[in-house]
Formats: sequence, structure tokens, C-alpha cells
Amino acid sequence: MRNRLSIIAAVLLILFTAAYAGEDLNKACIAISKGNFKKAEKIVQNSSEEGIDKAENLLGSYEKFSESREKFRKDKYSEKQQELQELIDDCLNGKESNILKLDEFAEQYVEEKEKEEDAEDEQDSDSPENITPPTAPNSQDEEEKDSETEALIDFFVAMSNVKEYASDKQHEELLKSELMENLKETAISKAIELEDKGKWAESYTGCYYWLNTLYEDNQEYEDKADNLLEKMTVKSSFIDSPCETAENRAEGIELIMLKRTIKVLTYTYITPLDFEKMLHAGLDRCITVAEVLSFPDEDIAVSYDRSGINDYFAGVRNIKEKYTSSILENYYHTQVFQAFNEVLALNKKTLKLPSEVLIMHFTESLLSELDPYTNIVWPFFVKEFQKSITQEFSGIGVEISKEGGRLIVNSLLPNTPAFGSGLDAEDVILEVDGVSTEGMSINCAVSKISGPEGTTVSLKVRHKGSDKTEIIKIERGRIVVPTVKGWKRQKEEDWSYLIDEENKIGLIRLTSFSEATTEQMKKAIEDMRKDALNGLILDLRYNSGGLLSTAVDIVDMFIKKGPVVSTKPRMGMPEEHFAQHETFLPDCPLVVLINEGSASASEIVSGALSDPRYERATLVGSRTFGKGSVQTVTAAPGKGAQLKYTMAFYYLPSGQPVKNRYQLEEAGRKDWGIAPDVKLEMYGSEFEDYFDVQQGNDILVQDGHVFSEEEDRKKKHSAEETVNSDPQLEMGLIVLKAKMLAEGMDVKF
Repeated sequence: MRNRLSIIAAVLLILFTAAYAGEDLNKACIAISKGNFKKAEKIVQNSSEEGIDKAENLLGSYEKFSESREKFRKDKYSEKQQELQELIDDCLNGKESNILKLDEFAEQYVEEKEKEEDAEDEQDSDSPENITPPTAPNSQDEEEKDSETEALIDFFVAMSNVKEYASDKQHEELLKSELMENLKETAISKAIELEDKGKWAESYTGCYYWLNTLYEDNQEYEDKADNLLEKMTVKSSFIDSPCETAENRAEGIELIMLKRTIKVLTYTYITPLDFEKMLHAGLDRCITVAEVLSFPDEDIAVSYDRSGINDYFAGVRNIKEKYTSSILENYYHTQVFQAFNEVLALNKKTLKLPSEVLIMHFTESLLSELDPYTNIVWPFFVKEFQKSITQEFSGIGVEISKEGGRLIVNSLLPNTPAFGSGLDAEDVILEVDGVSTEGMSINCAVSKISGPEGTTVSLKVRHKGSDKTEIIKIERGRIVVPTVKGWKRQKEEDWSYLIDEENKIGLIRLTSFSEATTEQMKKAIEDMRKDALNGLILDLRYNSGGLLSTAVDIVDMFIKKGPVVSTKPRMGMPEEHFAQHETFLPDCPLVVLINEGSASASEIVSGALSDPRYERATLVGSRTFGKGSVQTVTAAPGKGAQLKYTMAFYYLPSGQPVKNRYQLEEAGRKDWGIAPDVKLEMYGSEFEDYFDVQQGNDILVQDGHVFSEEEDRKKKHSAEETVNSDPQLEMGLIVLKAKMLAEGMDVKF
């Protein structure tokens, strides 16, 4: 008995000593896993316990990683400064339009730049910006930009590139520089000139897109950019495209749809409706419609009476003035209907635009005042809308993109009609059913290539490296888009999931939350567990969401029990969703990667797993999108139209909401969405490397496909190359290894 007690005491002493010996290591690793590297460094420096070198190794990895990125930033900053100087030189030498009259202060600018380089600040850089000006949404403007506008865009690109890699101090100095002031003044003057000619796309891409990007907190620039975008959108709705005509877009629209929509929203929208604000937005859009039509354009495909524009303008303004009168203390939906009926009557006498077109624009503008997610789906667009919700459709199974104006096959999807058809990655699609793809948008191309199951689509293609064209006919089939991916495709549906074979660390990328996601996720986890799984990185970057039920299922895989999310409507009872004990990995160390493209269901998953109630995962990356609300779809508008509207906000397990971006922007705040535990913003060129490597790892080609030298980036990459191309993933691995060490696991470096 005494011997047995002695043995038990000895074992307890050993266990106590072991636990005590790892106390500093545990504290240091927990600090690292929370992004507090300075605290971890102090713990390591003051510790002499056995095993603390493991935390020291992790800190060494982090230090090397940080030094490499800071050197990268400084090198890029110098490179972009040099490119800006070369642009200035080109203007002075007559190679570029000297619209900024740079000769007046070129020498002063160079002197200031040299001084700045000598005293470069060491601060962290601002978050990166997308430096490519977007194309007008569905815009059909094909006007050539003049040399002056091109020169302005060149300077804006160069200045934005410098800004991206600038420290905080450098950024502030850049925006106050004489060159920037000159650029701003010249661009605004040019934008006014272009707008007076009805060239809203050029005014936007040559000026206000950039000013809104460079001066993020300037409300005047934001409002002006939004106004130009609205005019571009209105104009595009009047122009036929290869996939739909202006007449198609207005098919089946009736006034009763607006009335039913407003009545439904009055009682079920998440907040009480501000009818005054909505009415003014709708009337403003009616005015914008006439402004767009006042500029002659042979591409406009709607009928109207140009001679009645001035009378229409004056009449709508009078109606707006009437309904902003101080005698109207309270606004109700009846006044919205009454005011718009007056607009329709006025239009019938003056502009004579089809009433369906006015109903469409008035309704869309009115709903846009509520939030970006509440909108009506008109009858013509319902089928495409259903595809976007289910992630299932009938088509051929290809991923496509536009490169240099050409429609390119990026990758084939496994077990689809396209895979055995002769079509291959890198093929150029020249025609779809005899219709040229030149100028065709991606959405239009997808709409034409997809179609009813069992029907045939004819594609005219040119294979990579060939001048010859070929007609390939493919029978459409049911397509289910895979939503669960590893870090590299092996063969058709097989993926490599272990990003770190030595330490048995897995990586799963969820691209959306569909009905098939849960089972795909379970299979991926089971595949990894066959060889042992010590830690997991769940990548939710650029996952814009999907089904709420699937999001709950994913969280359920990592927690044992408890609430996942609750939704609270304005009227009615809250609805709670709980984990159903389907836990696959209740204890496996977990890191979740997030960024500004993570929205909706992605925010539910990342928010629940990092919630203080569970502290199940560490979030690495940048702040999420900030949707924070739940939408539902109803056929209440009738006549084949559907209404998608916000009916509830959602709340995480501890009761805190996912902060809604739209509401916080209205309040002038930026702390929306889910914040990462370990923040790491990526630069634009880092995104390019990340996307290139990921595209190469994802691509599915026909057997025997040979990549050309210039397409070498599309080849499969090693795990090391993949990690090195993705700073957020690299940081996620550092954090995950710290969590593994804190759990007592052995980690190899």
C-alpha cells in the first residue's frame, strides 16, 4: 500500500513538475496566438525553463516574416516613387500630355522626394487599395478617352501606387503635396467638362473614382462618385446588350408590384420605413432618367419624346417641391403612391417614356435608400436570381474570365459536360451560339452558355497556341459548384489538404455555403484524419456567404453544444440556432482566415467560433465585410417578380451583433463586421501573387495540357510556394503552431 502511494505521489510530482516547467511556454504561445508578439518576447526573454526555445523559434519565424514584409514595402515604395518620377519626366519631355503643367514645379517636387527618402518613416503602411479603375457596371459607353483623360488616369494610378506602400506619415504628405493638389484641381475641371457632354463614365474613371479612393473620408467626392455611377447605371439600362434588350429588362413590370412591395416592407422590414427619404430618392431617380435622355445617343433603345424633356424636368421638380413642403409633417406609403402617380401622369403628357421603365427606376431607387441588400427582382431576371441562391444550375461546367477583352476558359469543373468535350483551360471562346463574345460581359456570357438541362450550346473556340478555330457543341447538364477546396487540386475532385505535412496541419477553403457544403466539408476532414490532423486552417476569405443552416452546420463541427446564432426581426419572436452535437473536431487547434470579402454566413461562422463563449478559433487577416443582417425572399410583388429584403439582424452566441456596415457608414464609423484577433492587411501586389498561385493550384485541365512559358504562373505550386505567396496564410500558420504548442503538441520547425 505504501509503495503504491509512493508511486502515485511520484507520478503526481512528475506531472506537476512538467506542468510547471511548461508554464512560460504556454503563456508565450497564448500571447502569440492572440497577436501579442511583444508580450511573448518578454516572457521568453525572462524565462529559463526547458522547452521555451520552441516559443523562441516561433518568434524568430515571426521576426523574419515581419522584416521581409517591411523590406518589401520599402522596396515597393521606392519603385513606385521612381515610376511616378518617370511619368513626370515623360510629361516634361512631351511623351505624355502635360495637362498638369508640371514644368512649373518639377524641380521642387524632386527635391522634396529626395528629402523624404532620406528621412523615411518606419511606421506600418495603410491598408492597400485596389488601384484598377472599375468598368462602369453594365455600361455600354464605348467612347475613346482623350489623351488628357488618359494622362490624368496615369497620374492617379501612379499616386495610388505610391500611397499603397507609404507609411502613415508618407501618406499624409502625399495627399498634401503640390503635385496632388494640382492633379486634384485639374481632374475636377476635366470631369466637369466631360459631364457637361454626358460622358459620365469618363468623368468617373478619370476623376471621381480616384478622388473617392484617395480621400476616403471626403463625403463630397463619395456623393459625386455615387451620382456618376447612378447616371451610368441608368444609361446602361436603356441600351441593348448581347444577352438582353432594354425592352427585356422592363418585361412584365406593373405598378401593382411597387404597391405590394411597399406594403410588405411597411410591416416586415427590419426598421420602420422613412417614407420621406425613400420618396425623395425615387423622385431624384426620375429626374436622373431625364438628365440621361437629354444627351442624344444612338445606342439608346427606349422610346421617348425628346421635345417633352424640359416640361418633364420642371414637372417632376414641382412634384418633389410639393412633397417636401413643411405642411407634410408625417409621410405614409399612400403619399409615395400619390406622388409617383403624378409623375406617371406627367410622363404620359411629356416625356412619353414607357411607364414600365419609370416604375423600374423609381422602385429600385426607392429601395436603395433602405440598404444595399433589399431589392426587387423583376420577372425577366428571376431565373438568374434563383441560380445565384442555390449554386446549382444547368450548364457545361467551366470557369471563365475576361482578359484583354477576350472570353477565356480559366478551368474546367470535374464530372461536367465540358470536361470531356474537347474544351480546355486557356481556350478563347469567340462565339456562343453564333453570337460574338466581343464586348460581352461575364454575366452575359454565363447566361448564354447556361440553359435548360439536355439542350445544346455551340461554342466557337480557339485553342491555346493555335490560329485555327473549332466549333464545339456541348449538351448542358446539371452543375453543382464545388464549395470546399484544399490548397491544391490533385485530380478532378481530389484535393491536397495538408499544407504542412510534417506537422499535419490542414487547410480547407470554403468558397460559399450551399446545401452540398456540409457533406463536402465532412469528407475533407475525414480524408485528413486518415493520416492524422493536428491543426486546421479554415479559409473564409472572399466567401460572401450562403445558407444560414449550412453556416450553423459548419460551426457545429467544432463546438460540442450551445447557441451558434440568433436572428431578431423587428416584429415577431427571435429565432435561435444551436449546435446539434455533430462535432467532428471539438479540440483540434483552429485558425480562421478572414478579410473584407468575408460576409454574411462567413461572419456567422468566424464570429461564433471566436466568440468569448467558446474561444474556439483565432481569427487572422482583416476586418470582414459587415453585412450583419438576414434577408428573405418573397413572391409578394406578384406577376412573377420577387422581393429580397432585410428582415432581421443576427447576433452571436454571447449576444453581440455583427456590426452592420451600412448603418455604421451612415454614422461615419468603420468598425463594422468581425475584427480579426491578429490583424494583417495585404498589399495589392501580394494579392496578385496570391491569386496567381491559387489559380494555378485550382486549375483543372485536360490530360496532356502544356502551359506556355508566359502562362507558367498557372502551373501547380508547392506548399512552400503557396505559403510564401500568401502573407495571411503564413501568419495563420505561425498562430496555429503557437496554439498547438499551448496544447502540448510537438511542433517541428
